[in-house]
This record gives sequence, C-alpha cells and structure tokens, in this order.
Amino acid sequence: MSETPRDTRQGGDRANTHEEAHASDEGNVFPAATLEGGGGRHGGRRPSAGTWERDSNRPALQPQKGGQIIIGISQEPQNFNPIMPTIESQRGLHMAIYDDLWRVGPKGEYIPNLATEIPTQANGGVSKDGTLFTVKLRKDVKWHDGQPFSAKDVVFTWKTIMNPKVSVFSTVGFNQIADMWAADDLTVKFKLPQPYAPILVILSDMFVVPEHILGKSPDINKDEFNNKRPVGTGAFKFVSWAAGDHIALEANKAYHGPGPYVDRLIFKYISDLTVLFTQFKTGEIDITGIQGIPVDLYPEAKTLPNITLHVNPGTTYDCIAPNFLLPMFQDKRIRQALHYGMDKKPMIEKIFLGCAPRRRPTSRLSPGPTTRRSRGTTSTIRRRRRNCWRRRAGRWGRTGSE
Repeated sequence: MSETPRDTRQGGDRANTHEEAHASDEGNVFPAATLEGGGGRHGGRRPSAGTWERDSNRPALQPQKGGQIIIGISQEPQNFNPIMPTIESQRGLHMAIYDDLWRVGPKGEYIPNLATEIPTQANGGVSKDGTLFTVKLRKDVKWHDGQPFSAKDVVFTWKTIMNPKVSVFSTVGFNQIADMWAADDLTVKFKLPQPYAPILVILSDMFVVPEHILGKSPDINKDEFNNKRPVGTGAFKFVSWAAGDHIALEANKAYHGPGPYVDRLIFKYISDLTVLFTQFKTGEIDITGIQGIPVDLYPEAKTLPNITLHVNPGTTYDCIAPNFLLPMFQDKRIRQALHYGMDKKPMIEKIFLGCAPRRRPTSRLSPGPTTRRSRGTTSTIRRRRRNCWRRRAGRWGRTGSE
C-alpha cells in the first residue's frame, strides 16, 4: 500500500465546509489550504482546517466564516445524482450537496447526520437478533427547495438503488436489506434476513435524494436533476455549471448542522496536474482536490509557505501485471521468484519519495510468505523461500521456454 491523501473531513462535520474532496485512489500527496494566511485572491479567506484536524496536542482552531474557496479538480463532474454511477471528482460535490444518515469519523466512530442517533441494541434501535433496525430522523431538516425531509425520502433512496431500471453506482450491501419502510415521518425501519455486520458502513455512504422530485420522474436515468438542478439537504446548494470550466455552489443558510462556514464553493476543472499545482502556488486555487498532486512535486510542496500538506495512509497500491499469455508467466514459481527478488526499498525511497509505508508491500504476483515462526524467523523463512524459487526458476529457465 502506498501513502495516499485522505480526506480529513471524513469525520465530524465533513459537509459543513467541504474544504477538500474525498479520498484519492491515485497515491499522490495532498496539499490543502492554509491554516494561517489571510484573504485570498477570491474575495474571501482561505479555509480553516480546525474543524477537521483533531489534534489532541493543540487547541482546536475556530473556523473562519465567509468568503469563497476554490477547489481544483482534474476530472470534470458529469452527474450530480449521488446514487448513479460516479467518478471520484463528483464525490466532493455529493458531500457538499447531500447528506447521509450518519458518517464515519476519523477514529472509525459513527456520527449522526440525518439520523438523531446511531441505532444500537442499547437504545432500542437494533433488535436482539440483529436483523431489525429502527432509525430516528431529525425534524429540522429541509430540502434546498424548502420542502421538508422525511422518512419517505430515505426509503425512496434505498428502493431506487435497488430498482433494476435505474443505473446506480452499486447495490453491494444495500441488497442485504430485505425491506425498508417508513413507520412515520421521522422513523425508518429496515429488516435484514440475517445479521450483516457492515450495514452501518453501507448506509453511511447512502446520500439521500428527494422523493418529491425524483419520485415523479418518468426516467431517473435521464432526469434533469442529474446535471442541471440537483436538490439536496446538504450544507451547500447547487448554483451553476459552466461546462469545461467550473461548478459553483452557495451556502445553505438553513442547514441543520453546524456551518456552513464559507459563502461559496467553486470546483474548478484543471486536467493537467502540473498546471493545477502551479495555480495552487499562485493562489488561483485554494485546495488541490481529490487527486492531490503528483508525487514528484512533493519536495517542492514541502517548501511552500502558508500551506498545510496532508500525506495520509490509504488503501491504494501499485502492481505489476504480468502478461499471462507468455508461457513463462503462467508458471507461478516465476512470478514468485520475481516478487521475492524485487528490492522494494529503493522503489519506496526513489519513486514514491518515501511516501509509501516502510513495510513489506503486498503483491498480486504471489501470496505473501507465512509469518509462522516455528521453523525459523520470518526473515529466515523469506530468505529460504527466495533462494528456493531462484534455484527452481533457474532450472526452469534453462529448458529453452520463453
């Protein structure tokens, strides 16, 4: 696994300022906006990360209010409907415009959002057999068009995800729910055929869409809601989309949670990452979004004044994919020999500039060696296996095959 930028808004009030986009899958380092500094070039302050960065060794910073934030993204969003197929750059928009029942905090804890509390057996939200859930909803939530939010919206969202006629990003996990219904306007119940441990995580990624709008659509796949008039309950409202240039959002003054702390969010489309980084340096954008910056720009980024540079662990990886049409790669021993023969430390230090973890990287080439110690230390076992595979590969290679 490599060190990848993580969204420090993942927990807490992530929808309230949306200073950064969602987690990246590209393994790049991530410079975020300044904590110090003052007014930018965009008529407002740069964002305070105090809301997101919970450092027990220093007092929490108070978020600055007002102004505008410009976020640079390398992919132009195409669909603003959060339940439909998505690309990474759309996630920041989804988190700004929409809400979910709860979120996952930086320590893996669940934080209520549209729900008033996390359902547990202790509070009566989960049955003793773990199959019946009761979710209580906030009563102060409104859609951006002023209509009240209710349990019908949550049920509609789940049913739409499970509708085979609707093109959705995924049904994984949602299909573990046997039924979902509104017990009343502020209570959602759902039933599982059997206990399913990840269900709360699954629902933490279900952005709720409005039943009073999409429920009337003859074809949700082609509805104008998807790219012209998205309506959510989130901290920011959709304003406009200038194709090929930027997307503008404005603060939802009636938001039910803390914030929003800035007046406007601009997602600016810049496909070239070097140009994006240059505009970050010159102050034309305040935050590099989901894609972060190329790792070769990391040394320069560390020297820039008045920025916060985030380099956070992620679950991404780089791999070597052998051509299995070649006979030599069809032999697992050859693939294992290549894996064990790789000197991975220089890769970490020279290619990833030390941003990858200094543990033995995993590989798709072969299963990792056992860590059992009954027949020697782990390093001894690795060395014995590596030498063994080298000898076997050498004998195999002399047969004349490719």
